[in-house]
Amino acid sequence: MQFTKLHRLYEWIGSHITIVAITAILAAVTLGVVGPMVANTDEPKFEPSGGVFETYEYVDETLRSASTVSTAMWLVESSDRGVNVLTRDALLEWKTLSDSVRSDETNAAHLVDRFDTDSGTSVPGVMSMADIVDAALPGGLASASDADVQAALDGLLAEGSPFADMRFTLSEQTERATAGWVSPAFSTQVVYDASGFADDAAEETWLRDVQAQFRDGAVATDSIGLTIDPMLAFSEATQQSAPFIFLAVALIILLVAFVHRSYWSAVVVGAGLAATALAYYGTSALLGLKMGSMLLAFVVPIAMISFGVDFYIHGVGRVRESQVEDGHGVKRAYPLGMTAVFTAMLLAVSSSVAAFMANAASGTEAIIQFGFGAAISLIWAYILLGQIAPRVTVGLEDHVGDDPVKGLSKFAYAAGALAMAVVGGLVVALSAIMPAVGAVGLIVFITTLVLVPLAITRRRNRRALLRGAQLVNGHTGAAHGLESVGTGVRFLARWRYITVPVVVILGLLAFAQARTVDSGFRIQDMLSTDTDFAQSIERFTEHYPSNGEGSSYIYLEGDLTDPANLVAIDAVVADLEASNADFGRTATDELIVGLHAGDLVRMVMASPARTEIEASGPSLVDSDGDLIPDTKAAVAAIYQHAARFGVQTPDGELAVSVDDVGGVLADLGERQGTAIVIQVGSYTDGNIIVPVHEQLTESAAAYEASTSNVEARVSGDVISSYLGLESFTRSMVVSLPLALALALVI
Repeated sequence: MQFTKLHRLYEWIGSHITIVAITAILAAVTLGVVGPMVANTDEPKFEPSGGVFETYEYVDETLRSASTVSTAMWLVESSDRGVNVLTRDALLEWKTLSDSVRSDETNAAHLVDRFDTDSGTSVPGVMSMADIVDAALPGGLASASDADVQAALDGLLAEGSPFADMRFTLSEQTERATAGWVSPAFSTQVVYDASGFADDAAEETWLRDVQAQFRDGAVATDSIGLTIDPMLAFSEATQQSAPFIFLAVALIILLVAFVHRSYWSAVVVGAGLAATALAYYGTSALLGLKMGSMLLAFVVPIAMISFGVDFYIHGVGRVRESQVEDGHGVKRAYPLGMTAVFTAMLLAVSSSVAAFMANAASGTEAIIQFGFGAAISLIWAYILLGQIAPRVTVGLEDHVGDDPVKGLSKFAYAAGALAMAVVGGLVVALSAIMPAVGAVGLIVFITTLVLVPLAITRRRNRRALLRGAQLVNGHTGAAHGLESVGTGVRFLARWRYITVPVVVILGLLAFAQARTVDSGFRIQDMLSTDTDFAQSIERFTEHYPSNGEGSSYIYLEGDLTDPANLVAIDAVVADLEASNADFGRTATDELIVGLHAGDLVRMVMASPARTEIEASGPSLVDSDGDLIPDTKAAVAAIYQHAARFGVQTPDGELAVSVDDVGGVLADLGERQGTAIVIQVGSYTDGNIIVPVHEQLTESAAAYEASTSNVEARVSGDVISSYLGLESFTRSMVVSLPLALALALVI
């Protein structure tokens, strides 16, 4: 009874295939047009819920600088890598290039002067070792010798010099040799106001222009900006991969044309894949999936294409078997063939959908949405390519009739199929990436490459029939000539008692080997090593391995007006300093720590602002001389002054602007927030990050135990990224067995 109902359903579809096909195409086009209008283009989170991730989001919103001033780092090397860059020629060239950048009118509108707390002077938006050395020489670098440069460096970098900290801009491979200072590289900063740009793309484009100016005519130096263009770099990588996506689809269409020896089969696959991509995008958008996900944008369409073509080949193959082996016409072959293959195809799509839906157990938003998106795409692929497309294909072939025997014209047909495959691949790629454009492309594709050739071919075949030309049905039975494959499959099935154990053993060996694969991402996994973005990370890491690749922190929130709570921060820093964890350090092995609330208080106490505050507020008595006032009221007065006027240097210059204070100290009413920020040596190496996390957690717990009314939490970009990846890996341990179980049950 069940198969009788199925047979009748397929008979009805076959009898109304024109209406069914048009309805399916219109539905896909409508979804492709409506989808982008309602789509949520945000990116789903890869981070699961939990303390570290919640703290990271909270701190990102709470401890935020209002300043629009940004800093870009540059690395300056000798043009001959590894050779000393602290020579007269190299420094003079970089000084000349820096002058060119500073004097450019466009650059001048963005560059910002800032106060250097170490030297106690105001420095321009572009300043480096070359400028310091030039200013120290009586006639400048232009009239100096290499010996003069080395003598100047000795004085500038000596202990007690206001420029002594410039040593930290030199590569960690720097040596003080007999002949003088030898360093393969030094770093410098470009400080600018990002508010002058319309968007991130404009900002990154300007930074690229600055980089081009630094390189213009350079002979003695080779410079590169550290990750100055992430959005442009990844966007260009995506654009570069797009041609490969559409070429891959084009090859699939050509493969179908070759295997089935049918233009109509291939063109239906192209149209079906495009329609499936449109329907998937629109449905996912209407269901509220975040379509900004790279997984939904690129990985799901790949799965859709592979499964969709597989469904199509199964369906067409079974229908054609009914035509050839049983001698049925299209009207009977389609319902008979599809009824026969229905159970197998339903099991295939059901088990695949269940496997993808098992990702819902991951607990990670991006992975959950990937599972739902993949399931949606598979269902549409099953309906459009697995159920409807086979009837459309055999219907088109039957409609055009038998073809005249081809001579040289077969080369013209091959060229036409090639052109159709390329256009089809482009339309499918557009449908997946730019659905609105793809919807228009699908209509044009169907009109020009399906309907027009259909009319022309049918007319040609009828004329050939009337004039008595030799005709042949070149479609039915195609793709059933691979007897060796069938023989091989039959052999494996016959000896299943050997085949199955061997497959199980191979699977177990593969699983054991998979457990040894490192979990993590490198920038080279996503960008070409030839890009400046990737090279900048590699070259900076080479010269400054101790500085770390990213940061993490202990976030403190509570009564930070209590002097004891501020003093206790020093103990945390000392604890981290003595730790063996791989924290970022200077070339002299000093821990790199960002400004925190205690630093702000001490800076104000050492500045002229101390007198101003005492003149209009509480006394800033510091009985123990640690530059932390003795009373809560005094500390609160310092916070209020810093929030209104910023923080001064001992000479009265502005060290921390009002806008930047919010990035160091958060005013939360009766509570305050600050962070002890340190650098970490890796984004992905668990051998580095796990000890760092443990040390920070231990230090945070010790701080809470030694203070009152302050909560300490650990987070940061390095820790959250690593734990997010680890959570993703663990989620696969849950979702993969669940997917296997569901597939077996089905």
